[in-house]
Amino acid sequence: MRRLHCLALGFALTLGGALSLRADEPAAPPALVDPVDGARWRARDAEGRWALYLAKIAPQPGPLTTPWIEFLERQGDWQQLEWVAMATNSSQATGVLAKLKSPVWVRCCVWCLRAKDSHAFTSAKQQLLARPDIVRGWFALHPEAATGAAQELLHELNALGSGRDMRVAKLLAPPHDPQVLLAALVPPPKLVEFGARTRAEPGVTYVHQVERALAILEHSDLRGEPWAGRLAALLQHGSPAVRRAAALTAAGRPWRELPVSRLLARVDAADERPDVRSAAVLALSRHQPTSAYLRVLGVALDPTHPSFTAAVSRLADSDSGFLLEAWATLDAAPAGPEGVAFLRTARERLAARLVGRPEEDHAAWVQARLALAAEACLSGAAIAATLIPWTMHALAAQRTLPLVRQALKAAAESFAGGDWTTDAAHAAALTESGRAFARDVLRGEAPAAK
Repeated sequence: MRRLHCLALGFALTLGGALSLRADEPAAPPALVDPVDGARWRARDAEGRWALYLAKIAPQPGPLTTPWIEFLERQGDWQQLEWVAMATNSSQATGVLAKLKSPVWVRCCVWCLRAKDSHAFTSAKQQLLARPDIVRGWFALHPEAATGAAQELLHELNALGSGRDMRVAKLLAPPHDPQVLLAALVPPPKLVEFGARTRAEPGVTYVHQVERALAILEHSDLRGEPWAGRLAALLQHGSPAVRRAAALTAAGRPWRELPVSRLLARVDAADERPDVRSAAVLALSRHQPTSAYLRVLGVALDPTHPSFTAAVSRLADSDSGFLLEAWATLDAAPAGPEGVAFLRTARERLAARLVGRPEEDHAAWVQARLALAAEACLSGAAIAATLIPWTMHALAAQRTLPLVRQALKAAAESFAGGDWTTDAAHAAALTESGRAFARDVLRGEAPAAK
């Protein structure tokens, strides 16, 4: 009995000491929770897994990839990690691919040297520089991959040494051929929604495959043809989801490659889905062509247009002041109290953004204001009757500011319509009109809208 008592007392003292120790120690990190059941994940093929990933992140405001990347690392799923890296510019994904020593880590990192996002580019470069012998060996096997930023990286690697680990390099996947990687940008007329499937059917192209290719294109530096033409063609594809994704991708492309006419067609198509029309509005609002921006202004002044809220939200973050006046005199009020409150909030946001802007900002707006006024004048758009007088008044009110006056004088002599359109004849007309407006402001004259 005494022995049992001693054992019990010893256990209590040990437990008490352990509890005391634990109270002083930091709490253990919470257990990792998989975003999906691992067995359910492994039962799917690569396309089935990607479709499930998209379905799980869809309700979120953005692709919250961190828990997914940790999950994919535990699964050793390098195929999904590579797609995430290329389609979302995830620097974390490239790091995990290198950590896993997957067969695709070099080709993925080399591809991500094309990334527009500086974090993704920097992460990919760091991973490649950290294993110079392997990477030099890989480039020795695939010299065609040494172009652009990849060529610069190889020069940097060669300056650090000359060792090549050909044994490991031979085990790695070859570089991506953009034509193969982005083959889904030329899809068949009929696409299939993946739905409840778990595995892809041979010979079938799914909507999400085209969307993934568009996302990879969007995050890359691929420019010119054939990519511009393929993107434009997708704006007329039979799938509304593809048309929407193509419009959103266009929003990030160089403005000289913007398929303006096809985006305008989406905005004005009465039978088009509202989300597609709004995506087209977003694309048009982010680019230089004055005809595109002029149309977005028109949508932002038409509460009956399905994309009115999209245009208002976008222009509240980019307009230089015209809409503060134009919104106050709309021909039709937004529908319902929520619509009225939304427009009021947008006006307040725009007004707050413009308060106290430095002289440098007003000088920087001179060219854009002249270009838009010239476009309105040449197009004969109804908005010209209000946009041109407002532009002249706004510029005249600021022409005593040294930087603004300097910008006006420069525009009067060298305003170039070619900076705002790719059409040579239209550029010449814009040049003449823009310079004339600048001279009129400097003289204190206010021409009437034509």
